[in-house]
Formats: sequence, C-alpha cells, structure tokens
Amino acid sequence: MKKESMNVEKGFTLIELMIVVVVIGVLSVIAIPIYADYVTRTQVLEAVAISAPIRKAHEEYFMEHGKWAISTIDHGGDLSWDGNFTSYRGKYVRGMHVAASPSVWGRRGGVIIVYFGEDSSKSIYGKAMAFVAEDNGGSISWKCKPYPDPMQGPIDEKFLPGSCSSTP
Repeated sequence: MKKESMNVEKGFTLIELMIVVVVIGVLSVIAIPIYADYVTRTQVLEAVAISAPIRKAHEEYFMEHGKWAISTIDHGGDLSWDGNFTSYRGKYVRGMHVAASPSVWGRRGGVIIVYFGEDSSKSIYGKAMAFVAEDNGGSISWKCKPYPDPMQGPIDEKFLPGSCSSTP
C-alpha cells in the first residue's frame, strides 16, 4: 500500500495577523496615556521632597510666632533659609518661593509655590502648584493645590499627590 502524504501548511492567516495588530493597537491607545500620567505624577512628587525643608521652616516659624512667615530674610521677610528662586530645584522642579500674596487663598503667608521646568513632562512644563499650610490646632498639615499662574496656568489636579506630606 502506498501512503499518501498530506500537505499541511503551517503559519498564520492574514486575518489572524490583522487581529493581533488591532489588539496591540488598542492596548497601546489605552496604556500609553496612563503611563504618561504616571510619569508626570512621579515628577510632581519631586516637589514634595524638595519642599520638605521649606515646609518644616514654615511650621517651626508658625509654632514659635503664632503667624505664618510671609517671605524669606533675603526678600524682607521672616524665614531665614535662602529664598533665592533656584536654591531649591531638582531635575523637574525649576524653582520655588514663599508667597506672601493673599490674592489667591485670602491669606498672608503659609504658601509655597513650585514651578516645573524644562525636563518635566509637557503636561506640567512651565506650570505651577502650591503647598498651602493649615493650622489644625497644634499641628500643621499641607494641602497641594494648583497655582493659577497667570502666564502658564495651573497644574492639572489629577497630577497632584493625595498627600503633600513627605513624612508619614
């Protein structure tokens, strides 16, 4: 008896390959923006870390004097740390300063404004956020808020951390 051999072709059909490409495309459309937002939120956390000594100085001043410092010594104010805009900067943070203006939150002092620089993602580049101190009757807490910078606008709230405290 003679054995007949079957020709079986192996491989993927065009339809199967097109389905794989579509699935990869859909996953990319969903995953890339989520990843970009994650990277941006991580860059914003740098501001929390860099501002920690400034926030601590504010807290100590408030506990000692019963009022918020409105600026730094070198700018005619109360805090003794170097208030030069670029003294506290990082890879993504361009600079920060103590705000004395009551125009945004109706108060004087207790506000630190942070500006994001060139290496930050385009979602926050040139934009600003603020750390706003609150007296809780013996303890100080900080709230992160978008700062309405007149030139670039505020940072989007979705990038702000849930907690502005760098220590537990």
